[in-house]
Amino acid sequence: MAVDGLVVRAVVHELQVCAGGRINKIYQPTEHDVVMHIRARGQNVRLLLSANPTYPRVHLTNRTFQNPTEAPMFCMLLRKHCEGAVIDTVEQVGNDRIIRLNVRQRDELGDLSGKALIVEIMGRHSNIILLDASSGAIIDGIRHVTPAISSYRVVMPGHVYTAPPDQGKADPLCATKRQFAALMEGDAADSPDVASVASAAAEWLVRRFSGLSPLVAREIVHRSGIAQQGAAEGTGERNAAEPTEALWNAFASVMEPVARHEYRPAVVTAPGGKNYFSVVELTHLRGDSIRFPSVSECLEPYFGNKAEQD
Repeated sequence: MAVDGLVVRAVVHELQVCAGGRINKIYQPTEHDVVMHIRARGQNVRLLLSANPTYPRVHLTNRTFQNPTEAPMFCMLLRKHCEGAVIDTVEQVGNDRIIRLNVRQRDELGDLSGKALIVEIMGRHSNIILLDASSGAIIDGIRHVTPAISSYRVVMPGHVYTAPPDQGKADPLCATKRQFAALMEGDAADSPDVASVASAAAEWLVRRFSGLSPLVAREIVHRSGIAQQGAAEGTGERNAAEPTEALWNAFASVMEPVARHEYRPAVVTAPGGKNYFSVVELTHLRGDSIRFPSVSECLEPYFGNKAEQD
């Protein structure tokens, strides 16, 4: 299970505790991971930024890490530009899996200098990129992307930062019932079964709305009950508007708490032993569920053990 836009929203909401805090120490214990020690609101916290191609994530951590005797070059660069800096804001870009930390510190001349640390949580394309906030120029990234790798954007020092391409999906947190129905109606010609077949409905949700993982889409479809309704589709007794209404109601039941920052982080272990996590309640999964008081406390055991084993 990968981190989706809803999980990132929950993480960014939790990381508001870091806003106004000062970055005291920066370490890079592995090739892909950066740990920041931050003093914020009278407490010390540790923030993990990971561009691990298999387990990318961002969350607060209580773990201790074995650091190399000599800091990597990217770590030295972060120390130069961000150690001692104050975190102004922690933001999610749209509803995507991108987190932006805006920081400021005084340079060698005593002038205020703004930097932005971009964490892109995108599987094997994940990255941590340091920018000059005023010009948007890349200072460096934990992973370089050359023109030979990507013709769309380059992640190299001196190049202007280009965000990952926009997929043109709708924001699920701003969608209204009318917009939702219009999208379904517009897609009905190409996907006539989208409202009645559970798997097609889940695929449609992922295709049309940003930040939704297949896991959350399956949860929405399960709550709608349209899989059970589909069995009666051939009778002709069902009103054509019913599936849309049911799917919208289930969609709203998931999105409205998220919009209010009401999360229920949990890890569910299915009968086969596979683990799933989300910040919304997963009623469609059978198995043992462990709830956590915060999203960081949910992500740390879920990902930390896997990353350590690898």
